[in-house]
Amino acid sequence: MFTFDQVFDQIKQIATDKPDNIADCVYRDENKQPVCIVGHWLYQNDFLYDDEWDQMEENNVDFVLSWLRRHRGVAVDEKSALFLTTIQQIQDRQTPWLEALDAAVAAMEPDSTQD
Repeated sequence: MFTFDQVFDQIKQIATDKPDNIADCVYRDENKQPVCIVGHWLYQNDFLYDDEWDQMEENNVDFVLSWLRRHRGVAVDEKSALFLTTIQQIQDRQTPWLEALDAAVAAMEPDSTQD
């Protein structure tokens, strides 16, 4: 199981590597390259085979995480799932990735006191 710290560290690295990146609402483009921040995270961890990306495109992170759990045995903790959903929603509004990271962290702050 991926912990929040693991997921956060990976997403933070992606966001800081490309702080001004603004992505479309797709996981991967026609050239088979990751597009959104969550798409980069999925790609970096080799979670999907080439023929599986297309079936993920019309779905949100919750669906993808559920699919990964059922088909790959890949799981993330509840806080990680919420974080990935939050950052995806923020970056889908054409927010640069570093700003999306900061906004997702801010959105998670009330939950962090309930651990």
